[in-house]
Amino acid sequence: MEGFVSVENEFFTLLEDVCRIWQLVILQVEKAKQSLLCHDLDLAGEIITREKRVDAYALKIESDTVKHIDRNNPNAIDLKMTLSLKKISNRLERIGDIAEEIASQLLHDNAEKLNAQLMEDLQFERIFDALTALLNDCLSAIEPENSILFEKIPNTDDIFYLHAIYRNMFDTLTISLQSNPGLILNGLKVFQYIDKLERIGDYCRSIMEDTVIYVDAKALKPKDWIE
Repeated sequence: MEGFVSVENEFFTLLEDVCRIWQLVILQVEKAKQSLLCHDLDLAGEIITREKRVDAYALKIESDTVKHIDRNNPNAIDLKMTLSLKKISNRLERIGDIAEEIASQLLHDNAEKLNAQLMEDLQFERIFDALTALLNDCLSAIEPENSILFEKIPNTDDIFYLHAIYRNMFDTLTISLQSNPGLILNGLKVFQYIDKLERIGDYCRSIMEDTVIYVDAKALKPKDWIE
């Protein structure tokens, strides 16, 4: 019994670390939003510095996951939960990398602010908010685990809104640049940020899928499993 408790405690330590990197990455995305929309170069520098903590957490989780599996030879359910956390951590690290890319590009282009009207037309703020809302909802489904909440995640307005926005962004950008050719260079820079936001969205959807796998596996655990 003591060995069982030790294994469970080891797993929950891993879970806590994943939740920490999750919260840190959400903060990175929120800071990326503020730095981009407000052209805050100091905040962009803070994102780059803080990314080292994200990388450190990701490396620790990677190492601890391998050790946990090697030492404990988990059953199918536990293995599925453990690997789901590992995949989530890897995807969170990628999102953190993209937030750092946004900050680095902003610092590189510090001489020219992005056109505020263009950013508003493309609804950058709403996209950032939808991405962080999705990340927060998935985190809530894991810690504390709430399968009732999670059942509605695949149908949230944020997901449908992101799909619709991504479909319309290029048409909106084309129309804006055609009506104001002086913004073409600015528009090309905006296009680079659009690509980064799309990549974050892809990782968010993958995290959602990993969270489904985790919650479904957790539902098969005994009722007296340590919480």
